Amino acid sequence: MNVNPMHFNEPYAADTECGERLVDGTFVIALAVGMSVVDVSVNASANLGYDDVRHHAPVYHGDTIFAESEVLDEPESDSREHVGIVETELRAYNHDDELVLSLERTPMVRKREYAEPSAAQPPGWPERVGTQPGDLRTRGATRQSAVPSGGADDALGGVPLSPRHLPAPSPPRRCRSPPSPWPAVRRGRPPVAPIG
Repeated sequence: MNVNPMHFNEPYAADTECGERLVDGTFVIALAVGMSVVDVSVNASANLGYDDVRHHAPVYHGDTIFAESEVLDEPESDSREHVGIVETELRAYNHDDELVLSLERTPMVRKREYAEPSAAQPPGWPERVGTQPGDLRTRGATRQSAVPSGGADDALGGVPLSPRHLPAPSPPRRCRSPPSPWPAVRRGRPPVAPIG
């Protein structure tokens, strides 16, 4: 649990560089990875690693987050014939199509002939809702989305959710100073000395 007041204390966050509460970065990672499971690792037997994790911009409470995965390589497993390694780059964007997160993810996934259930119909997935480009309600989307209430059916249906399919965005929120690289100490306030 991240106890930095930047994430939960509104008056405190109002006095920081970004002027409002930020979503904890590890939650953004978990959200983006979770959205990529149906496309990349629904039949994974292990996650081998997460590398080169970068937060490119802040995520604010109420932002809509999109995630997309790009397969970089598919090496064979040296020890198991029924699985392969899938090296991917996962990117997450906010509703203004601004890159907020990127990372490399490497799951070990069962090969198609050994996969049950398939990625097209993962366990517990609603009937008649597709996950692949050729499925009934899919229109070629590769992005998954964490959608505000009311839009979940479209997200589950694989409808291409991108900023051009959403209502006009609110004015962009920006930190008062560049968010990257993130400053280690708040400007204008001396570091707190330890008690004792």
